[in-house]
Amino acid sequence: MKPCDDLTLYCIPSSLAFWTPPPPLRMQLNIFGGQLYLPDYETYLQTARFLGIYTNDTPRDLVQIQSDGFILPKHRPAQIKSPFDTTPLPFLKALLGLRRKGMGYSSTHLGKILRARLLTYDDFDNVYDTAESMDVDCESIPYTNRYIHR
Repeated sequence: MKPCDDLTLYCIPSSLAFWTPPPPLRMQLNIFGGQLYLPDYETYLQTARFLGIYTNDTPRDLVQIQSDGFILPKHRPAQIKSPFDTTPLPFLKALLGLRRKGMGYSSTHLGKILRARLLTYDDFDNVYDTAESMDVDCESIPYTNRYIHR
């Protein structure tokens, strides 16, 4: 299945073949559009920096962290450039709760971020990465939909 977050899935008029959206725009659209999973650890770091929250690569002894992981602007290291003066996490929790209509999302990447859980490289290992590294045809891996309505 072709990914939608590169903004080239369905364009009218068709977009230029070489154009891709800037990574910050793509990340923001994914957050506010309800994307629950992140493609890789680097995207997680970019997302966390945008939201102004603590990650493993932030020196802990230099910052004061709130209970939800948010770092106030006066305590932020230079690497974290966030537009938020107060934590955006309660708003995102409410937005995601409305979008999910009661369906759980706490085990997803964004769910863990909103619960102040730190993600690691291991959180991004999946069957497709493993299959590609083993030269396996990813299309041959069976897909099951756990939300089939009966």
